[in-house]
Amino acid sequence: MTIRFELDYAIFAILALFHDVLITVGFFAILGLTPLRTKVDSLFVVALLTIVGFSVNDTVVIYDRIRETIQLNPGQHINEIVDDAVNQTLTRSINTTLTVLLTLFALFSSEAKR
Repeated sequence: MTIRFELDYAIFAILALFHDVLITVGFFAILGLTPLRTKVDSLFVVALLTIVGFSVNDTVVIYDRIRETIQLNPGQHINEIVDDAVNQTLTRSINTTLTVLLTLFALFSSEAKR
Protein backbone atom coordinates (compact mmCIF):
# COMPACT_ATOMS: atom_id res chain seq x y z
CA MET A 1 0.00 0.00 0.00
CA THR A 2 2.80 2.43 0.84
CA ILE A 3 4.52 1.84 -2.48
CA ARG A 4 1.36 2.30 -4.51
CA PHE A 5 -0.11 5.16 -2.47
CA GLU A 6 1.12 7.49 0.24
CA LEU A 7 2.02 6.57 3.81
CA ASP A 8 -1.15 8.24 5.14
CA TYR A 9 -3.31 6.02 2.96
CA ALA A 10 -1.45 2.90 4.09
CA ILE A 11 -1.91 3.73 7.77
CA PHE A 12 -5.65 4.24 7.34
CA ALA A 13 -5.91 1.06 5.26
CA ILE A 14 -4.30 -0.94 8.06
CA LEU A 15 -6.63 0.66 10.60
CA ALA A 16 -9.63 -0.22 8.42
CA LEU A 17 -8.36 -3.78 8.12
CA PHE A 18 -8.04 -4.13 11.90
CA HIS A 19 -11.51 -2.62 12.27
CA ASP A 20 -13.07 -5.16 9.91
CA VAL A 21 -11.38 -8.13 11.57
CA LEU A 22 -12.02 -6.93 15.14
CA ILE A 23 -15.73 -6.37 14.48
CA THR A 24 -16.01 -9.92 13.14
CA VAL A 25 -14.01 -11.48 15.99
CA GLY A 26 -15.96 -9.44 18.56
CA PHE A 27 -19.30 -10.50 17.11
CA PHE A 28 -18.13 -14.11 17.08
CA ALA A 29 -16.97 -13.80 20.71
CA ILE A 30 -20.37 -12.45 21.74
CA LEU A 31 -22.03 -15.39 19.98
CA GLY A 32 -19.74 -17.68 21.98
CA LEU A 33 -21.30 -16.38 25.19
CA THR A 34 -24.82 -17.22 24.03
CA PRO A 35 -26.38 -20.70 24.12
CA LEU A 36 -25.23 -21.13 20.50
CA ARG A 37 -21.66 -21.77 21.73
CA THR A 38 -19.94 -21.06 18.42
CA LYS A 39 -16.51 -22.63 17.99
CA VAL A 40 -13.35 -21.30 16.42
CA ASP A 41 -12.33 -23.78 13.77
CA SER A 42 -10.73 -23.79 10.34
CA LEU A 43 -13.85 -22.32 8.70
CA PHE A 44 -13.64 -19.33 11.04
CA VAL A 45 -10.02 -18.75 10.04
CA VAL A 46 -10.99 -19.04 6.38
CA ALA A 47 -13.75 -16.49 6.95
CA LEU A 48 -11.29 -14.08 8.59
CA LEU A 49 -8.85 -14.46 5.71
CA THR A 50 -11.68 -13.84 3.25
CA ILE A 51 -12.62 -10.67 5.14
CA VAL A 52 -8.99 -9.54 5.01
CA GLY A 53 -8.94 -10.17 1.25
CA PHE A 54 -12.16 -8.28 0.64
CA SER A 55 -11.04 -5.40 2.85
CA VAL A 56 -7.67 -4.99 1.14
CA ASN A 57 -9.20 -5.31 -2.32
CA ASP A 58 -11.93 -2.74 -1.66
CA THR A 59 -9.45 -0.38 0.00
CA VAL A 60 -7.10 -0.49 -2.98
CA VAL A 61 -9.94 0.15 -5.43
CA ILE A 62 -11.34 3.05 -3.38
CA TYR A 63 -7.89 4.62 -2.94
CA ASP A 64 -7.27 4.30 -6.68
CA ARG A 65 -10.53 6.13 -7.40
CA ILE A 66 -9.58 8.82 -4.89
CA ARG A 67 -6.18 9.26 -6.55
CA GLU A 68 -7.75 9.49 -10.02
CA THR A 69 -10.33 12.04 -8.88
CA ILE A 70 -7.70 14.19 -7.15
CA GLN A 71 -5.68 14.26 -10.37
CA LEU A 72 -8.72 15.19 -12.47
CA ASN A 73 -10.24 17.72 -10.03
CA PRO A 74 -7.53 19.04 -7.71
CA GLY A 75 -9.80 21.76 -6.29
CA GLN A 76 -12.58 19.43 -5.18
CA HIS A 77 -13.04 18.99 -1.42
CA ILE A 78 -11.68 15.71 -0.01
CA ASN A 79 -15.01 14.77 1.59
CA GLU A 80 -16.72 14.91 -1.81
CA ILE A 81 -13.90 12.94 -3.41
CA VAL A 82 -14.09 10.14 -0.83
CA ASP A 83 -17.90 10.05 -1.02
CA ASP A 84 -17.79 9.78 -4.81
CA ALA A 85 -15.12 7.05 -4.67
CA VAL A 86 -17.14 4.95 -2.22
CA ASN A 87 -20.34 5.41 -4.24
CA GLN A 88 -18.58 4.44 -7.47
CA THR A 89 -17.26 1.20 -5.99
CA LEU A 90 -20.33 0.24 -3.95
CA THR A 91 -22.10 -1.65 -6.75
CA ARG A 92 -18.91 -3.55 -7.55
CA SER A 93 -18.43 -4.54 -3.91
CA ILE A 94 -22.04 -5.67 -3.55
CA ASN A 95 -21.79 -7.78 -6.71
CA THR A 96 -18.59 -9.41 -5.48
CA THR A 97 -20.12 -10.20 -2.09
CA LEU A 98 -23.29 -11.64 -3.64
CA THR A 99 -21.22 -13.84 -5.95
CA VAL A 100 -19.30 -15.26 -3.00
CA LEU A 101 -22.51 -15.79 -1.00
CA LEU A 102 -24.16 -17.63 -3.91
CA THR A 103 -21.09 -19.83 -4.24
CA LEU A 104 -21.09 -20.58 -0.51
CA PHE A 105 -24.80 -21.38 -0.62
CA ALA A 106 -24.21 -23.80 -3.47
CA LEU A 107 -21.30 -25.45 -1.65
CA PHE A 108 -22.98 -25.83 1.73
CA SER A 109 -26.37 -26.90 0.43
CA SER A 110 -25.09 -29.53 -1.99
CA GLU A 111 -25.05 -33.27 -1.50
CA ALA A 112 -21.25 -33.31 -1.66
CA LYS A 113 -20.96 -31.88 1.85
CA ARG A 114 -23.22 -34.50 3.36
